[in-house]
Amino acid sequence: MGDASGAAARRVPRRTALLGGAFVGTAAFVLACGGVEKTATEAVAPPTQGAFLPRWTPTLSADGARRVHSLGTMRVFAQLGAYAVLGDDGFLYELPQLDDAFKQEGLRVEFMGVINESATSKIPDGRVLVVELLRVRA
Repeated sequence: MGDASGAAARRVPRRTALLGGAFVGTAAFVLACGGVEKTATEAVAPPTQGAFLPRWTPTLSADGARRVHSLGTMRVFAQLGAYAVLGDDGFLYELPQLDDAFKQEGLRVEFMGVINESATSKIPDGRVLVVELLRVRA
């Protein structure tokens, strides 16, 4: 009987065994994934003075319209017969009615308008923009 009581005294409780197994499993996973994440040592530089930072890019206004105000570069899609602005925000805005002065590839412009959700753009991934402001930027 001495052997039986000694074996019972050395038994590890089940919850301790489960927690130990979970710890070993987590440690093995962390090591397999490359260890713990290190913090970045490189400082992020603030934007240069005078740099244009878009105030909003398509946002919902109080009247429910999606408004855009940004800088961009004019693009000519001659095969489609379309003109668009590639905004600095990465979106492509088709301008269905455009003065001849703006129909130049690569022209930098500032634009503001409302996205026409009901119109379909001729340009793949383009959005039709009802222009409120369009002017040349240096």
